[in-house]
Amino acid sequence: MVEINSVLQIAIESIEAFPDAEEAIDLLQEHGIATAIRINLAYRYGSAVKTQHPELDSYAFNYELGVTKPDPAMYRIVRVRILEQRLAKCSGKVHLR
Repeated sequence: MVEINSVLQIAIESIEAFPDAEEAIDLLQEHGIATAIRINLAYRYGSAVKTQHPELDSYAFNYELGVTKPDPAMYRIVRVRILEQRLAKCSGKVHLR
């Protein structure tokens, strides 16, 4: 079990964005376009992704939501989360469900 956890930790630490992803995220955000990440990874990868990309507007992980790509529900959830955040910045607490 120790060996499996060690290999898993190495895999988690090796997660990297595609070379052009950072540039694309910056460009989108400069133009006021919300950015999100939608991943079908296991639970232990989620915090690593959030740590590497704290600048994103939303995160959607299949282990949190119980759906996987390409289920349209995953993308609807991301849109709702981003809309909630933007509306909350303008008018206080808002919940859309």
